[in-house]
Amino acid sequence: MSLTPDAPREDGPSGLFAEDFPDLYRAADLTSTSGRDRTFWLNRCYLGALSVGAIAGVITWKVGSQDLMGWVSVGAFGQVPRRGVRNESSVGRVARR
Repeated sequence: MSLTPDAPREDGPSGLFAEDFPDLYRAADLTSTSGRDRTFWLNRCYLGALSVGAIAGVITWKVGSQDLMGWVSVGAFGQVPRRGVRNESSVGRVARR
C-alpha cells in the first residue's frame, strides 16, 4: 500500500484502496513501516559490527608490542549497544521535544 498522493490506486487484499482508509490508519501504517525498516537496518549494522569484531579478534597483526587487530575488535564491539541499557542522551532528547 502506497501512501504518496501521486501513486496509482492499488487494490489492496481487502478490496479497498489506500485512500479508503482513515488518515489515522494510514499515518499509523506509515509510522509502523518506517520503524520496521529502521529496526532492520540497525540490526544489519549491529550484526556487521559483531562480525567484524569476531573476525578481527581471530586475526593477529602486531606492530611493536601492540596488536592492532585487537584494537579493531574492541572498536567494532564498542559500536554494538548493550540491550536493556537505556541511552540517557536519547531520553533527554525526547523529554525536550
